[in-house]
Amino acid sequence: MIEEDVESTAIMSRYKVLYIVDRHVRISAARALQTWVERGGTLVSTLGGGMLDESNSSSTLASVFGIVPTNYRESA
Repeated sequence: MIEEDVESTAIMSRYKVLYIVDRHVRISAARALQTWVERGGTLVSTLGGGMLDESNSSSTLASVFGIVPTNYRESA
């Protein structure tokens, strides 16, 4: 399981496939994952995985999955 080091290019380069199982992914981690996918990595998600950032706003990962966000926010 990768948690804090997802932003490390050296660590990310060890993997061909990563799975997201949580709805929340930090903005900085989402950007790192997006770059990793653009460089050939495969990102797999459970339903709703990675769709929110740490502020409960739509994540930049939506575009990686081909999803157009429509002001999706988790209810309190």
